[in-house]
Amino acid sequence: MTISAIAAVPALESVDPLVEAISPEFLQLMGWDPQVRLLFIPRDHPQFSAPACLIEGCSKMVYYAFQQGLCVGCMRRWETSGQSIEEFTGTAKRYWRAIGEVICGVPQCARPSTGLAKPLCSSHQYQQRRVYKISVEEFVRHPDVVPLEGFGICHVAACHRQRQSPTGYCPAHAQRRRNAIRQGTLGDEDHWRRTTNGIPQHGVVSLRGLPDRVVNEILYGLQERVREGVMQKDYLLRPFCDQARSQQIATLTEVDAGSFSRHTRHIASGFLKHLSRFGLSPETERHKDIWSGYAFGLTGSLYFDKITQSWLREATKAWALDDIPKRRGKSKQTIQSHINAIVQLSDSLRLNRPDQGVDVRAVARDDITVFLTRLRFLNEQDTISAYQHVRMVRYVRRLLNRMRTLGLARPDQPLHGLCETFVLGPRTFRTTSRTGKPARTFRSK
Repeated sequence: MTISAIAAVPALESVDPLVEAISPEFLQLMGWDPQVRLLFIPRDHPQFSAPACLIEGCSKMVYYAFQQGLCVGCMRRWETSGQSIEEFTGTAKRYWRAIGEVICGVPQCARPSTGLAKPLCSSHQYQQRRVYKISVEEFVRHPDVVPLEGFGICHVAACHRQRQSPTGYCPAHAQRRRNAIRQGTLGDEDHWRRTTNGIPQHGVVSLRGLPDRVVNEILYGLQERVREGVMQKDYLLRPFCDQARSQQIATLTEVDAGSFSRHTRHIASGFLKHLSRFGLSPETERHKDIWSGYAFGLTGSLYFDKITQSWLREATKAWALDDIPKRRGKSKQTIQSHINAIVQLSDSLRLNRPDQGVDVRAVARDDITVFLTRLRFLNEQDTISAYQHVRMVRYVRRLLNRMRTLGLARPDQPLHGLCETFVLGPRTFRTTSRTGKPARTFRSK
């Protein structure tokens, strides 16, 4: 089957910013045509390739060592053959169902044949058997035999194969429909057309029948996974696309992965990770209460959402924005530890002030004393350790001082109006060990 044999479908919307993020080189690598909407897996690419099946003529690949050098289909045939692996690989031929769609053997005829054993479309097969009554080889060379125009693409949204009748389906989907009717599972036929899977073809993944937005998200996610060096397997990518189609989602963020296999869930999480990072920058993240560390060169996320006072939360964000570029390596945990210390200060204000600490102008030195008393209480209750107790005090002192040096107490800044005594001065903390004996003395910096 050639691409020209596939009917045109609407092109992808160029207004989607994801389209601009997908490189032409990647689309060329995948053989992508927005009219056809098929991905062709590049076997010569190291992230898509694998050893070929040992069976002569089989085009499938072998991904795991336990397969004995055979693709999944050929391995199952070998297991039931009773032969040794050497005997089987030396005598077995390609499984006929692995060849995909077969077009009529009459030159330039666009209609599908009814199978490998019947290499003619139904119309030409009738002529060959009932009218001319000659062999297939003679029939295809007969001067009076003319090619026929195709009926168009199968009515199943995911399928790219030719219909075998004006109003029907490709031969494979026609058989599926008959089976579904016989089993009573067809239901609404229009819904069946939109949600049923395409016919699997090795090395080809169909994105037909998916909304433009989902197609763009899959292309972008696949591109980013390839950039990360992740190995890609079409037999895992195909069911992921089929599940997205069956759920009739408008975007991948709506996908329900509960019914996915473990490997398909892994693909879904990888795609969603890259989609969540698309368009991220420090400018977009700094105004949120949960920051994606990716925008700042960190792993994971930074959480400011538990700081309930807006003035304290915004000041802590300003400190983090200033502090992150000055640290080396993946220092997300250290930064989050500082933020968590401010969370403890926020909790103390929320629990002990009548206004829950909302008014920045109302907090005073007494609130610092209450905060220190609360930390001591939490330490005595074994809610926090002695080390955590001292570290939190150090971090809060460091951040409150740094917030002031950043000018956050000036007009139009989060701490404007904050009492000048709302600080932590140099102080020595003496902790007690579990045995009751004096332990190490910590001095705040």
